[in-house]
Amino acid sequence: MTANDSPYTAAATGEALDLAGLVSLMHLEFDGEQLYNTIADRIAHAEAAELVRRNGREEAVHGERLIEVIALRTGAPYQPEQRGTGNELELPETISAKFLLRVAKGEHDGGAMYQTYADNEPNEEIARLLRQNGREEVMHARRVEQAIEMIEAAAAG
Repeated sequence: MTANDSPYTAAATGEALDLAGLVSLMHLEFDGEQLYNTIADRIAHAEAAELVRRNGREEAVHGERLIEVIALRTGAPYQPEQRGTGNELELPETISAKFLLRVAKGEHDGGAMYQTYADNEPNEEIARLLRQNGREEVMHARRVEQAIEMIEAAAAG
């Protein structure tokens, strides 16, 4: 992966993720915890917010799983210097259904990308871990869609 690429480039080109791609993806997954917690803090519907928060906890698990993948790839234990990019998230103060639909689409796309990564991964254990993350990304999309339904039902009710 070059400096101008992202982990998404490997999925688009049908390549296996290299070490730099795995590290970048790990940081994105850890950032997902903060993303979902911030979104949840801005959702007035308590039950919908909890669904979103649950996704955040699982994004951190995806990051941990990618640490395991990196260790398998390198053949040595891996401990990142930081977990996440450390970048501040810029999110709207009010979370709309339209915004949440984009989040759900991103999760569906993420699930598909993980599947592509796994399909192009020669190491069976790494492929299994990538597929597990991918299945959970799709579950995250479904939770966000449930949260949208709850919010819309409460607004209509």
